Amino acid sequence: MRRVLAALGVAACLSACPLSAGASEAASINRFYQGQCTWFAAEVRPDIGSMVRGNANQWLVAAQRAGLETGDAPRPGAIVVYQAGVQGASWAGHVAHVLAVDQDAQHFLVDEMNFPRAGVVTQRMSHTGPGVTFIY
Repeated sequence: MRRVLAALGVAACLSACPLSAGASEAASINRFYQGQCTWFAAEVRPDIGSMVRGNANQWLVAAQRAGLETGDAPRPGAIVVYQAGVQGASWAGHVAHVLAVDQDAQHFLVDEMNFPRAGVVTQRMSHTGPGVTFIY
């Protein structure tokens, strides 16, 4: 019976992993605390999450050091970095995932975790400005 359960457990694990996933994709591990904005951003964009470390307010510099493209214009799929105190960010900053950009190219829709409720994914409109940058 134990062998059957073990085999079923392995099969369940394998069925959750797409067979076409590359080695780096399958091997990526989220090093951030589950429920935090950084954890969520690293889950949504593991290519970025695997290259940066630290609190959200450290992601921009970490991304630049890693050679990732950054800028001030929102793009769908980008990670937005809010510096401490900007648009409600805590002392540690905040990161979110850009879902869509408004026609004015200044306002954008994000999904994010831990803002305004701890450990919960929410969506909101945000805007560009001082202390708001993007990792592409």
